[in-house]
Amino acid sequence: MMHELDKADYSKAFSVFTKLKNNAAIESIFNHKNEARIFVDSIEKPESVFILNSWAYYYLAGDSENDEFNSSLADFLENEYFPECIKDKGAIDFAFYPDTDGWCEKVEEMFSHLNLSRSGKTYFNYDKNRFDKNWRERIPSGFSITRISPDVIRSIDDNAEFVEYIRCFWETVDDYFQKGSGYCAVDGSNFATICISVFASENDREIGIKTFEDYRRKGLAYVSACAYIEECLENGFDPIWSCFSENSVSVSLAEKLGYEIVASHPIYFADIGKNEA
Repeated sequence: MMHELDKADYSKAFSVFTKLKNNAAIESIFNHKNEARIFVDSIEKPESVFILNSWAYYYLAGDSENDEFNSSLADFLENEYFPECIKDKGAIDFAFYPDTDGWCEKVEEMFSHLNLSRSGKTYFNYDKNRFDKNWRERIPSGFSITRISPDVIRSIDDNAEFVEYIRCFWETVDDYFQKGSGYCAVDGSNFATICISVFASENDREIGIKTFEDYRRKGLAYVSACAYIEECLENGFDPIWSCFSENSVSVSLAEKLGYEIVASHPIYFADIGKNEA
């Protein structure tokens, strides 16, 4: 059987995680910062855990050989959750994020029909001594770096893509403002780059950064990230950086900012609805 936990019981599932226990996204869920749904084999003493969330990472932890739980999970996804996704969006891309090698094998076994492709997530540690205190001198002419506020959002002519980006991680824009922060590079009344908290725990703030197509290769991601990191350091937060392992642009930017690679974790990309479309 598979049961959905109430928020008051989330802490019962946290100890099941091992490799992902200090993952900023996992911590943000169990600290009730980012919204998610948590499913377990037992409400009182979970041994198998599955997490659904709005950013389309589906986390799996605990006992991967729990046949009853696995059967319930497959039935829920195939006959309830996936059909609703297809109905609402037509087709979606997502990723299974296994906590253990056992779950890697089980994902490959259970969901091979979902066009799985194995990749990795690379994690970094930040060296505070490498922070660029002179980053403001690098702001390109004609641009400004501004802390994101409701007034800033309202001043932008076309903010739909920005709002969509926030909603990938946060339930609402108001939720983002209550629990996260961010900076943007602005060209007049247009967003050029946005750098926001995508996950927030008690001590960490994970960075999500996006430069819009017409403004790439100008150094705007760098200075926007510096503004964000500066605020994190001033307020005692650890600025977390992770990215997909094949994202060489993000890896290079992280290293330029003062991050060092410390680990990589397997992740499985999948898609649903494409064959039905």
